[in-house]
Parts: sequence; C-alpha cells; structure tokens
Amino acid sequence: LASQYAIYKGAFRQAKIELCESLLEAFEKAAGKRIIKRKKETLNIGKKVFIITNAGGAGVLLSDYLSKKGYDILEKPMDILGTASAKDYLSALNSAKEKSCDSLIVILTPQSMTQIKETAESLVSFQKSIKKKIVALFLGGDKMNESNIIFKKSEIPNFNTLEDARDSLEFWQH
Repeated sequence: LASQYAIYKGAFRQAKIELCESLLEAFEKAAGKRIIKRKKETLNIGKKVFIITNAGGAGVLLSDYLSKKGYDILEKPMDILGTASAKDYLSALNSAKEKSCDSLIVILTPQSMTQIKETAESLVSFQKSIKKKIVALFLGGDKMNESNIIFKKSEIPNFNTLEDARDSLEFWQH
C-alpha cells in the first residue's frame, strides 16, 4: 500500500498536481484561504510517541505524518476499537504507562456509545499520575464541546481535527 501511494505521489508531482493531506486542506487550497480558524500553539511532545485510538485510520494517518517528520513512533497505534468506553481508554493508558515514550497521543472519534466527557475526565485524572505528556485529539466538532472545556481547565493540549494537531506539530522542532 505504501509503495502504491509513493507511485501516485510521483505521478502527481510529474503532472504538477498538488497533493493534499486532507479534504479540508484541498478545500482551503481551492478557496485560497483557511476555512477553519486553527489554534496557534506549538506543541512539544518530545521525540518518542505512543498513540492510542478508537479509530484505526486516524491513528495510522497521524502515525505516518509523525514518522515523516522524524518522530519515533513506538509500535503501531493501539487501536481499542470504536466501541471503546472511558474504562477501555484508562486500561490502554495504564498499559502504555511503562512504555519508554515522551508522550501519549489519545485519539477519540465519537460513536453512538462513546463516553466523551468521561473519557476526557479519565485522561485528566491519569495525567496527574505520570510524567509523560498527554495530547488529546478528540475529533468530532460540536460533540466535543464538553471535553474541550475539561481539557482547557487541565494541562492537556486538545485538538478537534488532525489538521490542528499537525499544524501545531509542524512548528515544533524536536
């Protein structure tokens, strides 16, 4: 799969077609402006990263991006599936506690059974027990309003799109 992607990238480059990393980026380039105002913060996550996600695709996209930027991704993203509860996230965090990484990136996409608020509260509580940085990517627009408030009161950086996280990491030189 990766080699096929490399072939497409090469063909696009030869045809002078600009490749975008997301639909949002494509729309913004077509419009010639940013459509969504993004957070303006830089993020120091260290060099070694471990990803926990309930959305395998989002985990792989972020993992690929971070790898390209020179971050060390420890193992594949831990996919705890779309049915993951707050308790499942806490269990995954506890299992990642002893990993030799600088930060844990936790991705949540809302499903009908997702405990958004409870998961955010679990992350905040867990953060107090470790020295690693936790970064939350709670993807889901307005459904994330409660978790945004919880994270804003804590020391956990939070992003609601992969693009916001990418842009924040873009400016950090690890």
